[in-house]
Amino acid sequence: MKYKDSDLLILNDRSVSRKHAKFHVEKIGINKTNDPNYKPQVVLRDLDSKFGTFVNMQRISGTVVLLENSSIKFGAFSEYNLKFVPIVVCFSSLSSVEKAELTALAVKNGITLTRSWNSKCTHLVMNKVKVTQKVILALVYNKKIVNMKWLENFENCDYRNFELPIESNENDIFEKLTPDVFKPDIKRKDLFKNITFVIFSLNQYNKLASIIEAANGTIISLYDKMKSNEINNINNLISIIKQYKNTCMIEPNGDINDNKKQLIIDTAKFLNQRLIDDSEIGFSIIYASIDIFTNKNISVADNEITKIKETQYLPTLTNNSVIFDPQSIVRSKSEIFANDIYTKQNDKECTLLNNHKSDNSSSNDIHSKIQENISDLSNNNKESIKDLKFRKYSINDINSNSNNDLFNDESFLEMILKSNKNEKSITTSITT
Repeated sequence: MKYKDSDLLILNDRSVSRKHAKFHVEKIGINKTNDPNYKPQVVLRDLDSKFGTFVNMQRISGTVVLLENSSIKFGAFSEYNLKFVPIVVCFSSLSSVEKAELTALAVKNGITLTRSWNSKCTHLVMNKVKVTQKVILALVYNKKIVNMKWLENFENCDYRNFELPIESNENDIFEKLTPDVFKPDIKRKDLFKNITFVIFSLNQYNKLASIIEAANGTIISLYDKMKSNEINNINNLISIIKQYKNTCMIEPNGDINDNKKQLIIDTAKFLNQRLIDDSEIGFSIIYASIDIFTNKNISVADNEITKIKETQYLPTLTNNSVIFDPQSIVRSKSEIFANDIYTKQNDKECTLLNNHKSDNSSSNDIHSKIQENISDLSNNNKESIKDLKFRKYSINDINSNSNNDLFNDESFLEMILKSNKNEKSITTSITT
C-alpha cells in the first residue's frame, strides 16, 4: 500500500506492493446504534500482491473476515494487530432535536448510543452540565463529560492517522462551574470503600444504590423492616446498625411516617452521629472526597443566631441545588428541628457533638475548588451577612426519566456558617 491515495501507507518496505490489499469495514446502521455488543464486520482482501498478505500466519487468497486481535502481515515485515475500540456514548439532558442530531452523528461515525449508564460507556454527552445520576456515575467510572461539539469534531479527524477528538470540554458546558471538579479522578472509584450506608427510604435506595456500589461502598436498606414494624424502637435499630462496620445513616425522605423518622433521628442522636442528607452522596463524588460531605462526624450545636452567606448558593449546578463552603459546619434537617439539639459544654459557645480531626490540607483543597465555583456570584454580591432563614430549595427527583436531576425535591442541604458578633469574619469552632 504505497499508493498515494491509500488509507494505510507502508513506506520503507520493499515487500509491500503498490496496491497490496483492501479493507472493508461494515457501516453501522441506525438499528445497531443502541447495541453495545455490536462490532462491525471487517473484511480483508488481498489484491494479488507479490509477497502476499497473511492473517494469523496464514497466507490468504481472496477475501477473509477478520476477528478482533487478528494478526495481519503485509509482505515480509509489516505486521499489525486488529483492535476494536468501542465508543459508547450515554446522553443526558438533551432536547429532542439534539437527540436526533446525536443519532445522525453516531450512525455516521460508528458510535454506539445508550440511554442508561452502564460499565461499557466511554463518554457522557451533555450540552449543559446539571448534576444528574448519569453525571455522578460518569465521574465514578472515571469517564469524560463532553458536549455535541466533540462528536461534530469527528469530521475533522485525519482518518489516515486517526485519533479521537480532543476531549477538552467547551467552557459553555459548565456555565459558571469550574471544569476541574468534573474531570476524571481515580480516587472516586474507591471513594466509599469500607463505608456502609444505611437507607430507610425505598425511593432513596433506588436512586443511590448504583452510585454507592459503583464507588465501592455498601448500601443496606431497612425500608421493609421499618414498614413491617420489625424495627419499632431504638434498641432494635441500634442492634441492626451495629452489625455493620462504619455505618452512615441517610436521612429519610417522605415515604416513611413521622414516627419512624423520629425514631431514626433519636437513634442518630444516641449514637452521636449526623444523619447524612442524600444529596451529599453526589457532592462527595464531584469533589472526590468524604472529608466534608457524607462525613457523619461533622456536627455542631450552636445556641447563637446562625448566619449564612447569600453567595454560598450556586443555582447553576443544577435546578436550585446548592454548593456550600466546606469550612462551614453542616447540620442535617434532623439536627435543626429535633428537640433539645442545642446543648452547651463547659460554657463554650459552639460545641462539637463528636470529636473529629479533619485533614486540613484535603479540606482546604476542596474549599479552594468550591470557592472557584462561587467566585462569580460573590463578586456580584457584596451584601452583608443576613440572619439565617432556613431555606428549602426544591430539587427535581429522579424518576423513570433518567435525565432528571439527581436530588430529591424533598431534600435540601443546610449550609451553616457561624458569624462572630462583630461580623468581621466567618469562623467555626472545632474542638479535637
